[in-house]
Parts: sequence; C-alpha cells; structure tokens
Amino acid sequence: IRIGTVYPATTGVLPAFLAKIACKYPDIRIHISSGNTGDIIRGLESGQINLGFIRPVENIGSLRFSSIAHERYLLAVARSNRLAEQAEIA
Repeated sequence: IRIGTVYPATTGVLPAFLAKIACKYPDIRIHISSGNTGDIIRGLESGQINLGFIRPVENIGSLRFSSIAHERYLLAVARSNRLAEQAEIA
C-alpha cells in the first residue's frame, strides 16, 4: 500500500493508523511518502498513491474523503505585541 501524507499527520494520526493496519494485516508492505496536499491529490488521481492524509480542501474532484481528525491551532505573539492584550482574535 502506498500512502501519501502531509507533515502533521506523520506525527499525529499516521502512527496509530499504521499500528492498526499492521495488526490486521501483518504481511502488508507499506511505502510512505510525504508532500503537500496538492502533490498527494495528484498522486491519488494518477494511481501512484493508494491513500492520502491531506489537509482540508474545497474541491478534490472525483476523490472521496473522510475527516478523521481536527487540528487545534494556537497563535503565539510576543508579550509586547498589541494582540497579546486581546482575549479573542478574529
């Protein structure tokens, strides 16, 4: 199985996914490549990749996707930055 992945998935959901696959299919051979979402989508469309872990996109053509995780983002600013005084940032 050929898997394409964006970096955050490599350290987040991918290890747990691989562990489950390895338990269920102990003889499986897995090849993992990393790239950006566009590269992975092109690899899926061309058949070079069997499945991909990507960032959300608006339109991915004929591909099917399922959301499997949500990332939490934080904004870091210096204490002297005027944004640091705000409780919320739009």
